[in-house]
Amino acid sequence: MSIGISNGVFIFVGIDIVRKALRMPLMTIAKNAGVDAAVVVSKVLDASSEIGYDALTDEYVNMIEKGIIDPTKVS
Repeated sequence: MSIGISNGVFIFVGIDIVRKALRMPLMTIAKNAGVDAAVVVSKVLDASSEIGYDALTDEYVNMIEKGIIDPTKVS
């Protein structure tokens, strides 16, 4: 495949696609909760890795402590 674009460009394009795809579930949850989805995504991205958005309570919480994510139930 020689079209004049280095493989590095394809890698960055792929990374960008994955980043956008990972944001979409949170955007959808926030929109369905009736809040500004862009604000929710921004706050979650700026928070530490265990913090997420609880749409039921409209709060930013530790997802494991709240029981929203349960690593023991991964199958």
